[in-house]
Amino acid sequence: MGGSQDGPIDYHTAPQLLGHLTTTEIQDVPLLIPDLTHVEFCDSSALGAFVDIHRRRSDAGHRFALTGVRPEVRRILELTRLTSFPSLHETVEDVLTGG
Repeated sequence: MGGSQDGPIDYHTAPQLLGHLTTTEIQDVPLLIPDLTHVEFCDSSALGAFVDIHRRRSDAGHRFALTGVRPEVRRILELTRLTSFPSLHETVEDVLTGG
């Protein structure tokens, strides 16, 4: 399942994102792939949300990957050493094919 997030993910929007990506409708989806193509910034709240979503999904035996991560967001993930979870991919197809 893919989805798109627009604008920054920060302390204002991270709780809403976390709430949306952990709903009962989504919790049993085996693979969740948010598209961050239009996200130009994320702060520590976003990073915490990504880690929390990854942990919840891993505990349930489900996968979580991010696609379309822009260079400025990738840099934040690299600085905090969060590039291996969730896994980062260019496209949804890359996630599905292991690219």
